[in-house]
Amino acid sequence: MVQATPRHVLFDDLAASWHGNGRPPLWLRNLADGEPEARETLQRALRDFYRACVAPYWSPISAAVRSDVSERTRVLATRGLAALFGTLSEDLA
Repeated sequence: MVQATPRHVLFDDLAASWHGNGRPPLWLRNLADGEPEARETLQRALRDFYRACVAPYWSPISAAVRSDVSERTRVLATRGLAALFGTLSEDLA
């Protein structure tokens, strides 16, 4: 997905998210310009982050999501939509 992102999307998204003072650092400008090496560096960093921080926990995360969906499906089927919404966090409002 990183490699397939159009240059104008990268530029617009990075420009909208830059909250630093002054000009962004060179590596970020290179990424915004769609420079292949900057994209490859980002892709490697995302892959390394996934391997270190997400992959080791993916099995229990996906099991928890499946369990949650199953329980909410049961609530929806037996008690209706209002009850289902009542199981959601107030932070979602």
